[in-house]
Amino acid sequence: MSEPRNVFTKEAESTAIGAGLAIMPGTLKRQVKLPSAQNAYCEGISALAAAAAGDAFPVIMAGPARAILGYAATRGDYLMAYDTAGGLGPIGAVSGTNYNAIALALESGDAAAEIDVFVIHTVIQAA
Repeated sequence: MSEPRNVFTKEAESTAIGAGLAIMPGTLKRQVKLPSAQNAYCEGISALAAAAAGDAFPVIMAGPARAILGYAATRGDYLMAYDTAGGLGPIGAVSGTNYNAIALALESGDAAAEIDVFVIHTVIQAA
């Protein structure tokens, strides 16, 4: 049985990665890691946890997912990598700034809440 086209098996690059977190590309092709900064380019949301570096785990690249918020968000918000722990938060509103949106919030939640999102595979949303 093959994996769904929107879910890919990736490998944790250098540390454990929890479920529901923003994931950015790693050094090697199959590797991924937590975001290096706020608004970093991310390619998906971790579907399950990787207990240690080198562990394989599924990453949702498009479609519905559960995600952890790093900052409060409202249903309908475009979400970006909000912190280096992989939490998501709403894109900013600084005029002329491009934001790396990774998902659309399908429900509202406070920081640290787990909410339903729709992964949009990183669309640049200019504010």
